[in-house]
Amino acid sequence: MPKAQEYQLTKEELKLVETAIKHDKRPEVVQRSMAVRLLHLGHKPEEVAMMQAVSKPTIYGWFHRWQSGGVEALAKQPKSGRPPKADD
Repeated sequence: MPKAQEYQLTKEELKLVETAIKHDKRPEVVQRSMAVRLLHLGHKPEEVAMMQAVSKPTIYGWFHRWQSGGVEALAKQPKSGRPPKADD
């Protein structure tokens, strides 16, 4: 059986997440920070996924991004490839 994931944040991490929820201008960072906070508060990933209208693997991905890089890792990442051309 896989080991249960620990979602508890330190006081400093929780403060960073709550600051991002209140003050960050990027909507994806606010949504993803809210998901991290809900996990910290004890909600199961399935519940958080339903609340945020995303899949459970998405919640796991957001939490792992948070662990690896903090709030800035929750922002949209640049996509590879040629940028789209504007037409008339």
